Parts: sequence; structure tokens; C-alpha cells
Amino acid sequence: MQRKQKVVLAGLRNEASVTELCRWYGVSDVMYYNWKKSFLEGGLNALRSNGRTSSHEESVRKENGELKVLIGELTV
Repeated sequence: MQRKQKVVLAGLRNEASVTELCRWYGVSDVMYYNWKKSFLEGGLNALRSNGRTSSHEESVRKENGELKVLIGELTV
């Protein structure tokens, strides 16, 4: 698990005060709160998507399929 995840999860679990966590991990409280905000926003975005893929992911998958076909044709 990455250090950022450890710090944020420890803070969310109230394992220690934010001040203590930041001191233990050698990060500023501002950095902790930025990480926490990003972590929570990512979770909210995942819940909002309901397992659907984004338009970017869909276009990448489409392009990947087209490239596989092209490679197959070139191989033959």
C-alpha cells in the first residue's frame, strides 16, 4: 500500500490525530488534507459511475480493438 493511502486511511480510521499522523509520516497537514480530498473525490466518482466506463476508456478500448485487427491483417 502506498504511503499516501496509509496516511489517509489511518486518518479516516481515527487511529491518531492528524497532527500525530503527519509527524509520524513526515508530511504537512496541508498535504494530508489534499490527499484526503483526492481520495474521497475518487471514491465518489467511482460510486457515481456505477461500474460504467468513461467515454475516454470506451474510446481507448475501441482504438485497441481496431489496432488488434490491423495487426492481425498485417501479420497475415
